[in-house]
This record gives sequence, structure tokens and C-alpha cells, in this order.
Amino acid sequence: MNSRFLATAVALALVGCDRSGTDLLPENSQFAPVVTIGELRVMNAQDYWDFRTASDPHQWCADEDNQDDNGYRPCFYGQLGMPEAGVRGGSSYTFTVPTVVAPEGVEDDEVEQLETVCVLMDPETVFWNHSVAELERETKPLVADFHDDDGDLDMTVGLSSYYTGSPGVELGDFRGLFTDSLGRTIEIEYGECIQRGSPYPGEHFAGRGHLEFCDIDVEGRQGLQFTVVMESFSVPLNDGALGYGTFVYGGACSDLVSSPREEQVIPEESLEPTPPDDGDFDTRACTKNLELAVSAGVEQGFCCVHPEMCSGRAPEDACDGFSATYDPDEEDLLVAATNFCAYSPVFAPSEGLSLEESSDNYADYTREVRTDPTVSLTDYGYDVDSLCCEDYAIINPGSVDVLERGLDPSELPEDLEEEDWPAEYKIPFTNIADFWQ
Repeated sequence: MNSRFLATAVALALVGCDRSGTDLLPENSQFAPVVTIGELRVMNAQDYWDFRTASDPHQWCADEDNQDDNGYRPCFYGQLGMPEAGVRGGSSYTFTVPTVVAPEGVEDDEVEQLETVCVLMDPETVFWNHSVAELERETKPLVADFHDDDGDLDMTVGLSSYYTGSPGVELGDFRGLFTDSLGRTIEIEYGECIQRGSPYPGEHFAGRGHLEFCDIDVEGRQGLQFTVVMESFSVPLNDGALGYGTFVYGGACSDLVSSPREEQVIPEESLEPTPPDDGDFDTRACTKNLELAVSAGVEQGFCCVHPEMCSGRAPEDACDGFSATYDPDEEDLLVAATNFCAYSPVFAPSEGLSLEESSDNYADYTREVRTDPTVSLTDYGYDVDSLCCEDYAIINPGSVDVLERGLDPSELPEDLEEEDWPAEYKIPFTNIADFWQ
């Protein structure tokens, strides 16, 4: 009797586990689960500046004018579907370490060759941890990230000669096996992508919606080909299409990546589902603004103004602190939303501003603003716009006058206590830079 009951229980358990979870996803058969991109060229600093200042970064990456003599793109945006159960899905491409050719009249040994390249990849959209406790262990009422629009890719990089995958069929890895003198089979890891920001040795990954990046030592390896593998870990539940962007930069990752602005390194990777033969992607509405908010550390305020962009399961009092911060007098949510949009300007380079000019201008601005808080980036060749977007805001951002500069409390009487300041001087001014600094 007991054995018969046990057999029935085991059978039921096996049936209960016989599912892959793909029934939770929308129909996405038009998106290939395994994609081979081909070869990408290595980008330099000017390439990256042009990419970041392009009005349409997707089109910039695909533009033939930005390809090298071999027709290799500088960067890539794409979408992936969910692979079948048991199949490793994802995307892969190769890059070759370039050789810097000496100009006429210069000896070859006088030219500095690349010593490091940085490989970067960003899956859609963003993610933040809302499980935050204060010192007294009281939980803060925070708005959580909306999980259903987030995807996760795990990136590995190694020499192409060690890659085990089959292009366009199945992803591989960079692991090899050998038998030692005792007859034991030993696994060797040939992957070279060691990501920063973790105390754990070996391969590890950034997680859902996060930029992944790693430095690859290429000193003395000119002409060698590497393979980049981005393996699907999870596909967004909202549309079943995992958008992502990737490129290789000729230099150290620290040249491009600074915390907490990781989400700005590869912009607009959250894509509207687009047929693979089209390639002309549209950025999902308001997601660029959300990325900027996360980079500036104001995602909680952004969620209070754009509740549909974030989790719908926020605590009822999650925006009480926001209202008190941005409307100190009345603590009215709509007034606070208006002030948030006004006091959160986004600055981007004016058309035609070069990389060198921007570097000089921004350095001048940072020196000046230390002594004069009313200095604005618009004085140094940058345009200003609102962080808020009309698609999802609870107010009309188009009717809000965006401030170009912060208010200076030194204008107030010296004997006026801070709690007696006018409300407009108490509201935080957040300067958001939508460009590479």
C-alpha cells in the first residue's frame, strides 16, 4: 500500500515539473532564439562620442557610413526569442584585435598598440533593488521595478579558437577537457571575461536588466580573433522579445563606465518588437527617460510621476515622501510631480559640439559650478529638456518650464533659517547629463 502510494506521488511530481515556462510568454516565433551577428569592428573614442550623441543610436550602428572597409559594423542592436527547452539560446559575434598602422615617416615600434579592449552588453530595460532597510531596520516604502519588461543575458568572451559553439545553431562556451597522467578528466576554462563589481572569483554576471562589461588583455595579440557570447537567461514576459545592445571599445572599461551611470553607456536598448528583416528599431516609449532617472538616482520620483513605468504593486504610501520633498508646503502629489519635472533637467550636447569641445566645456563648467551654483550647462553648449515624458506622466510635462540652473540660497537673507526658506529653495535640483563625460 505504501509503495503504491509512493509511486503515485512520484508520478504526480514528475508531471508537475514537466513544463518549461514558455506558456507564460507571448507568441514570439518570429524572433530567432539563436543569432550569429558576425564580426564587429572595435570602436574608438570618436566613434563612441558619435554613437552617444546620435539622435537614433540603432540607425547609427547599422549605417553603412560607419562600417569599416570590410563592412563590419561598430555596434549592434537586436532582439532574441525564447529558445526551446534544452537549447542554449542567445547571440554571438566576433571581433579582431586591430593593428595600429604607423603613419608615413614613423617607425612601427614608435606606435602604441592597443593593450586593452572593453566588451560591453546591455539587455533591456533596467532593474533596481527595492528591499532597502534603514539603520533602525524599518522598511522604506519604495516603488519596485516593473519586472515584466526586463531581460537577462550572460556574457562570456574568449579566443575564437577555443569556442565550442555552432554559429546560428547553438551557443557554446570556452571550456576544454584534458586527461592528466592519472587518467582524470580535467576541465579548463578559457574564458577571459572577468566582470568587475563582485568579490567572487571567476565568471559571474550582472543580472537582469544590467550592463555587463569586462576588460580583455590584448597586449601583443594584434590580429587575433575573439568571440563574444551572450546567453539568454530570461526573456521579458511582456512581449517575448529580448532587446539588447553591444559593442567593443578600444580602451579600458573605466573610460566609459562610471557608477551609477551604467545604464547610459548603451542607450535605448529597450526595443519595440520588430520583425528581424526590418532592423529599423523604435525605442519603447519613455524607457530612455527611465534609464536616465535610474542613472541619476531619482527613479523613485520618476515612478511617482510615471506609475505605469514601474511596478503596480507599490505600497499606498510609497509616494508620500516624494510629495513632501517636491511640494514642501502642501505635499500635493500633482504639484510635486510638476516640480519634479521642472527641477530635473536633462542636458545633451548641442548639434555640432565635438568630443574635444565637450570635454573642455564640461571641465570649465565643473570648475565654475563649485563657486556659483547658478551656472548652467546651457552656458557651455548643451541643450536642456525635461526628464518627464508625456506618454505616461500624471501631469502634462509640456506645460512645465524646465529649470536650467539651481536656485542659490545665498540670495536669501542671511538670518533666515532653512526651515523658513521659500518652498522653491527647498526642492532638490537634479542636474542629469545625457552624454559621455
